[in-house]
Amino acid sequence: AALVVVAIALLVGRGRHRADDHVAASITDAALIDNGGSGAIAASENDGATATVAEPTAAPAPESSGEPSADEVTIDPSTPPLPKRVKPARHESTADLLGEANAKRAAKQWRESDALYARVVERSQNSLAAQTALIASASLHLEHLGDPKGAARRFRRALAMAPSGALAEDARWGIAEAARANNDRTAEADALDDFLAHHASSPLASRAKARRAELP
Repeated sequence: AALVVVAIALLVGRGRHRADDHVAASITDAALIDNGGSGAIAASENDGATATVAEPTAAPAPESSGEPSADEVTIDPSTPPLPKRVKPARHESTADLLGEANAKRAAKQWRESDALYARVVERSQNSLAAQTALIASASLHLEHLGDPKGAARRFRRALAMAPSGALAEDARWGIAEAARANNDRTAEADALDDFLAHHASSPLASRAKARRAELP
């Protein structure tokens, strides 16, 4: 009878021990599930110690380079904007202006051409270029702008620059033509006399003589 009682006690003790192990395992599984299955389990196989769950470590913060990021850069509204580069003005030479004036004249843009000739005269006074521009402008006023008086003034100014120059013949002939267009017969006769006195061998001399014969 005593042996039976001891055997029953042993069986009951083993049952309780297995029940305790089952409950401990259930608690461990529940803890793992509650933490999303993450963490490390450290358990002692010899003494059946309770498992522990390691907390995840945070990633180290990146080191600062000392330079502000693009999101941190701000613009001071009081800072004035950088000035825009201004292209230097194109400097036109006298030859360029004469070329443009002649091109306008060829295109029958009389006013524009005359304005360019005036710029040449203003820029290079008392020069051959200015004398050329004056005679060209005078011919525009005589032939296309209906201004024989303005033409006469320009021819006389050009002649005064160089009375014995290469363009003196053109200037003297122009003075006579302007007087004729202005219906000033006395001024025309004087201009023709002056022309023949200085340019007797000119190809225009025969015309000058014929016209002078028609005048008193």
